[in-house]
Amino acid sequence: MKSLGKKLLTGKFDLLKISLPVKIFEPRSYLQKLGDPLVFHDLMMKAVNAKNPVERLKWVVTYFVAGYHRAFLTWSKPFNPIIGETWQASLSDGTCVYMEQISHHPPVSAVQIIGPKHCFYFHGHAQPSVTYKTNAITSYAH
Repeated sequence: MKSLGKKLLTGKFDLLKISLPVKIFEPRSYLQKLGDPLVFHDLMMKAVNAKNPVERLKWVVTYFVAGYHRAFLTWSKPFNPIIGETWQASLSDGTCVYMEQISHHPPVSAVQIIGPKHCFYFHGHAQPSVTYKTNAITSYAH
């Protein structure tokens, strides 16, 4: 504990590399939690059906913004996935979500979303970063 406190005060402290007690974790992995904001597929379907490119862009942005609040349904920490861990889901309209942990340090998760009948396709990666100051912790994903 003394060593942890010293690292915290000197700024040589990485919250992603510290062992924590299991009781503070939620029962899911980070990959499962990463999928929480991606459930408003009806908004993406409105983008698919939009004739005007500006209207389409509005629906795509709305899709991603609409889900942000779901990322904070619980403040419990998800378990860190192991490299090579995968997670997949199928939504009610046939949209498929695929995720894989492709790096452990730094933690990087690959994401692929395929709309029903391949009407849209999204892929990218999530790389969370955690920084701290004396009285605050900031977490964000690239």
